[in-house]
Amino acid sequence: MANCLLNTGNFRNIGEYCYKCVSSTILFLDVSPVLTQDFFHPSYTLLRPADFPRFLGCEIVEPHRIAFDDIALKKLSLPRPLDQLATKQELHTWLAHLLLCTICNGKPRMPPSRIDLPNNTNAFLHVLVQLLRVGFPAHWIGDFVQSMLSNRIVTTVQPYLGLTPIPMSESNNRKPSRKVNLEPWQAEFEVMLASTLPALPFAVSLPRDYPAFSDIRTFQARTERVDLTRHSKAYTWKVLVSGYTKAIGLMFYKRTSGVSVEDLVNSIPSMIEGKSKHSDVQILLAQESVDLRKGEVSWKMSRQRYERMNSEGWFMAAYRTDLNAAGKDYSLFAFLCSHYYLFQQLSPFLLWIGWKFDCVPPGLHTLFHFP
Repeated sequence: MANCLLNTGNFRNIGEYCYKCVSSTILFLDVSPVLTQDFFHPSYTLLRPADFPRFLGCEIVEPHRIAFDDIALKKLSLPRPLDQLATKQELHTWLAHLLLCTICNGKPRMPPSRIDLPNNTNAFLHVLVQLLRVGFPAHWIGDFVQSMLSNRIVTTVQPYLGLTPIPMSESNNRKPSRKVNLEPWQAEFEVMLASTLPALPFAVSLPRDYPAFSDIRTFQARTERVDLTRHSKAYTWKVLVSGYTKAIGLMFYKRTSGVSVEDLVNSIPSMIEGKSKHSDVQILLAQESVDLRKGEVSWKMSRQRYERMNSEGWFMAAYRTDLNAAGKDYSLFAFLCSHYYLFQQLSPFLLWIGWKFDCVPPGLHTLFHFP
């Protein structure tokens, strides 16, 4: 997934590159004193070179060299002394910025300046765990995760909505302190916590009715590909219309008269600010698998949430997180399949979705389109 060859010329020096695209495999610094660019997985750190030791427990080697040179991180002794780390407020502000820029992306430039943003909440969880190794107190991390789950994050930072790469100046682009709305991502948080809670190195208090690991199911849908060159913005996107991308999200929603899926996708920044009138929405960025050539997508979700969505008549559509382009707005979230593989067809025109569903019945017609 490394995209260094795709856009190296976008960055004036190594320090600028590492603010925007640097390895989430810093975990390997525990076993290797230096990591070179060959190991890098593109992840936006949103940290200046001087902040790497204070937040990630490593140093950027020669950050002023051009980005085409070898790029390396130098391991520092871990865990770091607390007085050499960021404060709790600084840490929470950075984590909020990282999270918001993960769930709401900027727009790509044309190749060869294109930058994909494939990170999701699972990658964010790996960062949280790594911070414990760096030396941050467990309750600092637990407090932030608790505020995520209870939808109580108050911050001054905001997602970046301009053309990527994210400029360093964005770290100073603040709003007055306000509460951000993470309700549309709670279904994904449920899966993340239910799947990892016993192994997490920090404490989180969950509601009594929160899904357990045994409640998590894997669902799969077959799709038909659609030609995005017919989209109204295709001329602007040009080669970005390629069907091969890692920037895919799934949106689950209650249909509203006169509101398309793309209207919902384009309102994500407003959702974060709590200013959107669309409240019945859930967004999944961490799919189980996406195969655009075969027209298949699968994801995990709690059984309870699925059953509630199904009974309330929710719909589902896939979208490009970079272009804010979705499948047809009548893409439908169809039916519940029990773990006994019993299928219920609600309508000839609805999607078939099933738990660990590996085949499609003959004659199946889906309205879920995406390249």
